[in-house]
Amino acid sequence: ERSSKARRRRRAAQLLAALCAAGKAPGDAFPWVVSKLDDPDDNVRSSVVQLGVACVDADGDDNLADKIKACEDALAKSTSCEAVTLLGAAASHLAPDDERVADVADRLVDVLVATTKADEPPPPPKEAKKKPRAVAAKTGIAAIGMAPQKKNPFAKRGSGPAKPRLGAADIGGLRKTRAEREGSVPEKKQRTFDIKPVADCLGKLAKTMKKTHAERAGNLVERLRETSFRDRDAATRRKASTGLAAVVKGLGIGALKKQEVVERIRDALDARASGGDLNAAHGALSCIEALAKTLGVLFEPYEIKLLAPLLNCFADSSDVVRNAAKNAAREVFGGLSAHGVKLALPDVLKQAAGEEATSWRARVAAIEMLGATASCAPKQLGAVLPKAVPALADALADTHDGVREAARKALEEVFSVASNPEVRAARKELLAALCDPAHCTLQALEALEQREFARAPDAPALALLAPILARGLRDRAALTKRRAALVCGNLAALCAGTAQEQALAPHLPLFQPL
Repeated sequence: ERSSKARRRRRAAQLLAALCAAGKAPGDAFPWVVSKLDDPDDNVRSSVVQLGVACVDADGDDNLADKIKACEDALAKSTSCEAVTLLGAAASHLAPDDERVADVADRLVDVLVATTKADEPPPPPKEAKKKPRAVAAKTGIAAIGMAPQKKNPFAKRGSGPAKPRLGAADIGGLRKTRAEREGSVPEKKQRTFDIKPVADCLGKLAKTMKKTHAERAGNLVERLRETSFRDRDAATRRKASTGLAAVVKGLGIGALKKQEVVERIRDALDARASGGDLNAAHGALSCIEALAKTLGVLFEPYEIKLLAPLLNCFADSSDVVRNAAKNAAREVFGGLSAHGVKLALPDVLKQAAGEEATSWRARVAAIEMLGATASCAPKQLGAVLPKAVPALADALADTHDGVREAARKALEEVFSVASNPEVRAARKELLAALCDPAHCTLQALEALEQREFARAPDAPALALLAPILARGLRDRAALTKRRAALVCGNLAALCAGTAQEQALAPHLPLFQPL
């Protein structure tokens, strides 16, 4: 019943937010929002905050003073993150020279970097008190504790001292203790909040503070940066990095250089490579992830510089650092443009080939990035895949199982983007030829020879076929050479005079010495 009521409240907030976005917000929506800030359900509070922000943005400067006063009254009763978020949304519509803008920004940062229970050091373990050993009242062997005292089987049950009876309070205490021991007493749920609205409001306020409160805006960046690197709680470091990315977006990309954010990130990652602080490395990787997600293409030049130390973090001994590096690399490589992929490809190829990687985990990370190149722009596939697929084929012969499995999955991703149906039909034979070229190359060539191509292969298909054809042309068996030459001639005839000539051009140096 409680869950159904919470769903109805959340649905009401979502519908009102949709009305606000359409410019049809009811007049009493914001007072209802303020009254629901202390809702026990986390999802309801999140929807209510989104509704409050939508109401403030839809009304603009209308009734702005009343909204700020309502938020301050709510904060006077109980300091809640949701009320501070609404106050930040309302303060973003104030005049740039208003002092309250910087004050509210400081309060939003306080919400992000608030000390949680995880930040507090654990209490020292209590020493178990040893009970004093009862001295035996008997003499002889029993007096020195060498013989256990035996009960008299002929003694009457009621002959001993009468035990005190348990009262109702004692029984209730025993039941409570037993329930706690069995885990049937539910623990008090800790309230959580969505940091995205907080970060959005912080970014708007930073944009307002850019000219009138530049010094205080720089202090915000410095405080969030230091919290991201030095705080003991991982969740607080992630929240601080999210706030840092929002503030940098509001102030402009120049804040990264002015506040030396990228330099500090690189120093923390380099220090971790030589056994530095784990918290600083995790905070630096969280900053990379948040900045790449928030700034997008604007952060791309810095991503190329940070790519090499980022890949080195995959060889770290800590799971915390490796997981953070994986999340950051996924965000970085997923947001690179086609030109950025070409710039990042040399470093990734070196890691995938094992030239700079000292751990198989780093090679696996680089191989996964090479597999992600299959999702690049179609115009760049012809330039990227001719270098990526041979590196993946070489990784299939690695001695480590993890590297081979990652290379196989990456090649399957390349197969998935090949639009040529004839190549898709021979997927099994082609993948086997890439995995075991000494025994399966002839079967792959026979499978290609038996199929009639209706159109020229695209760039992913040519990138997959080129290593197999090159291996067939270098084979000692005359039959394998003849079939490989026949397939090469047919592919060249198909691509001649079509748009696929540019996709075939990068592979020609592989066949010219033959």
